[in-house]
Amino acid sequence: MTDTYDYFESRNYVNDINQQYTQVLTAYDENGKIRETYTYGNERLDYSDGTDTYYYGYTGTGSVDHLTNAEGLYETSYSYDAYGNLSVSGNTEIQNPYTYNAEYTDASTGNQYLRARYYDPEEGTFLTQDSYLGSLLEPLSQNLYIYAENNPVNYSDPSGHGILSKIKSAAKKVATTVKNTYNKAKTWVKNTYNKAKNWVSNIYQNAKKTITNIVSGGGSGNSFYQPSAYEKAKSSGQSSYNWFNSKLKEAGNILNSWTKGMERTVKHFCATAKRIKKDSADFIKSIDWRSSVRIRSREV
Repeated sequence: MTDTYDYFESRNYVNDINQQYTQVLTAYDENGKIRETYTYGNERLDYSDGTDTYYYGYTGTGSVDHLTNAEGLYETSYSYDAYGNLSVSGNTEIQNPYTYNAEYTDASTGNQYLRARYYDPEEGTFLTQDSYLGSLLEPLSQNLYIYAENNPVNYSDPSGHGILSKIKSAAKKVATTVKNTYNKAKTWVKNTYNKAKNWVSNIYQNAKKTITNIVSGGGSGNSFYQPSAYEKAKSSGQSSYNWFNSKLKEAGNILNSWTKGMERTVKHFCATAKRIKKDSADFIKSIDWRSSVRIRSREV
């Protein structure tokens, strides 16, 4: 007998079983052609039908509220009653099967696939009994057909075996998002701090070298006109070692107590040290040493 009305299509699924509740990644038809593809983050993010991609927006309780296109424009909007009976507005040609509580809804029957069994939103009950017999302490759980203990506003049943608090689920998602944001911010601050610390350390080392060059006389040919560390220490009533060591401690304090103002101070210090060295060298070069030697000889 010919299937005149073409009531069914074959689908083969690739599922992600690593999530708390198994989710569909890709659906193929009987010819191996990809018909639907889904991307996930904390929830299902987008849906592609092989031609176009649509992005999910959710209600506070986790149902799909709308779909937007690649330009961010609304394509389809969804609304529900407490038990999940669906109303669609906008582009009704989009074959998105995930609606109430973001679960799969069969387009032909309107029933939701909740893994262990199917749920009928029109009746507000499951089509088959729950294999979990319930708890004596929770009488509603012993009705093996009712959905979410007759409280679908606050609970859902994604496994088909037990209720899940929508409030706790939403709070968990928020907590996860906050935690991820905090960890990213913490990593960024840590990396920025390390970069700044390395930069300051390089400035400190350059300052230390500059001080050492000034004390020792800089480069070749100029050491005879530079004051020694002993002379500098003597003028301040310190030993040569203590004077030089105190300067290094000052530079170390700059590294340990770094601020924007300190940054400007170090840059100013380095520039000043270079200027003094250059000015001193220019002054020495400008002296007529031959005349000075002749004057000294006459005095002797």
